[in-house]
Amino acid sequence: MHPEHPDPATPPPAPPYGPPNPTPHGSYPAPPPQAAYQQHPHMGHPHPSYHPAHAAAPYGTPHWRYPANLKPPGTVTAARVLMFIQGALTLGGALLAFIASLVGGSQAIPGSDDASLALFVGAIGAVGLLMGAASITLGVLAGKRSTRVMWTIAGYHALLVALAISAIVMEPRNPNALLVLTTDSLILGFTLSKTSRLYYQSGKANPGTNVVP
Repeated sequence: MHPEHPDPATPPPAPPYGPPNPTPHGSYPAPPPQAAYQQHPHMGHPHPSYHPAHAAAPYGTPHWRYPANLKPPGTVTAARVLMFIQGALTLGGALLAFIASLVGGSQAIPGSDDASLALFVGAIGAVGLLMGAASITLGVLAGKRSTRVMWTIAGYHALLVALAISAIVMEPRNPNALLVLTTDSLILGFTLSKTSRLYYQSGKANPGTNVVP
């Protein structure tokens, strides 16, 4: 059969495999167009929730600092409330003892047992007045960011805890000693807690500086 006249029963040849390549040989099609770049609203500026106190500190330095604009932590507030209550109760009891001593001493015969008892009660009242005034004064100073204040409060109430333990050893059923031991132990624990130490170590003269937990 002549090549210019193919056999009608023979099917035509199949096209080459794959879609035709419209690009020249050895080149690649151009990438699709991309949308215009839009800058994030917070890019280049700190996020609204960012706080400088949370910034990373250099290696080897404390990574947390107590911000100056925050109120005292709850542990400091609790210790101050207990000191005010303790000071008020101590002042009230000491004032009553002092008045009773004055009244009893004025009616007692000099040199008698009643006069000696009135003098002893008066001495206890005077000591109570000093202790009550000290508790209230330390309660006022407890809001100041100072390690000296912290250790003064801790030392004073540690002394009261030791005295209360001594009184309980001599008289186990002494309710006043048990009350003093409970109250001063709570004040001591609140004052030396981690949050309280961070607060006092931050310092009011240099607020916001890194402190050691």
